[in-house]
Formats: sequence, C-alpha cells, structure tokens
Amino acid sequence: MAATWPSYDLARAVESVALRLVEEYKPGRNLQTNVEFYTALLLHGLDLEFHSSHPAFAISRVAG
Repeated sequence: MAATWPSYDLARAVESVALRLVEEYKPGRNLQTNVEFYTALLLHGLDLEFHSSHPAFAISRVAG
C-alpha cells in the first residue's frame, strides 16, 4: 500500500467540497477543477519557494 501525502489528501478534500458547493449554488454549470489546482500542489511538493512558483508556472505555460 502506498503512503499517503497529507497535502494531497487535503487538496482532494478541498476539491470535493468546492465542487459540491459549486453544484449546490450554481446548478448546471458543470465546473471542474483546472490543472493549476494540482500544479500548485506539485510545486509545493517539489519544495519550490513561493516567489519561484510564478516563474515556474509561466515557463510551463509557454512550453505547453
């Protein structure tokens, strides 16, 4: 069994609640979590300092 990562578990819980609330307050909008939500978690997991996260994000968007 794989070890769990507390930040990932928290992100999944936040995502679940947010999607439930969006559906409750904006029915039929069919909004989903975008890639930036999990990109922030990945950058945090790589121990990237906060002030470096914006340039890393911009570079990834240029390449993709």
